[in-house]
Amino acid sequence: MKTLSSLAHRLASFRPAAVAVGCLTILASGLADIIPANRRVTWQPGVPGGIPARTTVFADVTQSPYFADKSGAADASAKIQLAINACPVGQVVYIPAGTYRLNSQLTITKGIVIRGDGPGRTKLESYANWHAIQMGDWPSSPVAANVTGSPAKGTTTLTVSSITSPAIAVGTYIVIDQINDGVEVINVDDQSRDNNTRCLSQITKVTSVSGSGPYTLGISPGLYHAYAAAQTPQVWKLNQGIAMTEYAGLENLSVDRIAPIAQNGYSNIKMVACAYCWVKNVESTFAIFRHVDLDRSFRCEIRDSLFDNGYYHEVGGYAYGVVCANRSTDILTENNTFHHLRHSMVVKEGATGCVYGYNYSFDTYQGDGWLAPDMFVHGAHANMNLFEGNYATKIDGDFTHGSGSYNTFFRNFVTRTSNAVTVTGGRWPVNNDVTQSYSNFVGNVLGSPGLAWTADETSATRNTSSTYEWSWGFQGDGDTSRDSTVPHDTALRHGNFEPITQSIVWDATIADHSLPSSLYLTAAPGFFGSVVWPALGADLSPAGGVLPAKARYEAGFETPGQPPTNARVSIQSD
Repeated sequence: MKTLSSLAHRLASFRPAAVAVGCLTILASGLADIIPANRRVTWQPGVPGGIPARTTVFADVTQSPYFADKSGAADASAKIQLAINACPVGQVVYIPAGTYRLNSQLTITKGIVIRGDGPGRTKLESYANWHAIQMGDWPSSPVAANVTGSPAKGTTTLTVSSITSPAIAVGTYIVIDQINDGVEVINVDDQSRDNNTRCLSQITKVTSVSGSGPYTLGISPGLYHAYAAAQTPQVWKLNQGIAMTEYAGLENLSVDRIAPIAQNGYSNIKMVACAYCWVKNVESTFAIFRHVDLDRSFRCEIRDSLFDNGYYHEVGGYAYGVVCANRSTDILTENNTFHHLRHSMVVKEGATGCVYGYNYSFDTYQGDGWLAPDMFVHGAHANMNLFEGNYATKIDGDFTHGSGSYNTFFRNFVTRTSNAVTVTGGRWPVNNDVTQSYSNFVGNVLGSPGLAWTADETSATRNTSSTYEWSWGFQGDGDTSRDSTVPHDTALRHGNFEPITQSIVWDATIADHSLPSSLYLTAAPGFFGSVVWPALGADLSPAGGVLPAKARYEAGFETPGQPPTNARVSIQSD
């Protein structure tokens, strides 16, 4: 068993050249324009004020009148669902230690908490022909209203043509979107309105309504991206036909997919039309599709959990970790461990303002010997998202489903390694394909020491053996029809440790070399305890300190839970 001190000693051996010990850092609240304001937002993700501590227990599902079986021999899903349905808002459904067979999906559509006795003690084993657990309900088809003018980035008011057809009022959750411009915002086959022609989007909440037509809406948060009259911006009510599920939580238990395991869209945890909901201290194992799939959700939080393994590592869309998808906005995924997945931390389908912070991801793979990315911009049109302080395998922004822009990678430690298989391909720490524009790479450690490194490409011919790639081609297949210099020419690279020079490389146009401690926190997060924060970054010595999620996993994840054995063999496609 590895301890915090032994882990720190092992990582301390990596010291970038020419870095002063104890270099000065500043916090997000005093952020200088080391990343210009037009390339970032003020990130404020997650449940406002933090996850609430619910103390009133409504029911123990093993007691009267429910008597759910905790031996794993009989289906317990119907009885647990009865307790969920009867539980008042603000209270807890308690599932004590035991094994619970779920033949049907558990569905939570109100602000209650489902709580167990801890990962490895309360075990939910899913045999459901759908998701294991779903928070939220499915909205009706959108009804849109036109937005007047060209709302600027940061604006907190919108003028709209109608509020009656989409029934917009104070407290309504709305989505703003616009027609793709074909330059920055390009769709291939992703999910958005009007035949996938409206990929740029954001969820926000209506704080005021005034006027008698046209109407002025106050919104919070303000817009993260500018919108243009020429692209016909519109708003639509997210919670159309349903009530948003607010302040629901899943805590202190394990979720395991047992069957069926045919290829399908089943996720272990699905969150749809949720606001201020959370997953905390959960161990999720062997997902088919995704461990946590966030769909049209707002300011939710996924934290302190373990997401381990999947069934299909060679099939698109499968064996994913936490996915912020389909307009999801301001999601916080923090202090988690991801193991043996295809892609661990994913933003796609218009996700914006989301933060992946201080997560540990390792042993990713896809296909035969290909190093899979675990910090992944994967669809049209994820923008203004932040990956900060993660210890992970690879950064990637691809063109499979379309474009992305203004995504930031800050203080990550990128290893370029995986023990899942013998990795022979894709071992570059950063890959940005055509149509990924205005990406920010600041303060990262790009590549473990001792691994070969070549310079980033400077010509329109993809070097398939390169280790720092800007994707003038596409997946190394020699196709030049999508060649582009945009990813390279619009990227901001500042203060990254690059093994080709064994030093930190700074942008010559940016005089400020004092990297902030964080781009979204104003102080060390509580889960760091007495451990030094920030833990990772090119400006630190050592560059790889103690990341709590990594140390926790190596010490046995949670007590009394044990780290997964991974005895089940991952099933591959034919």
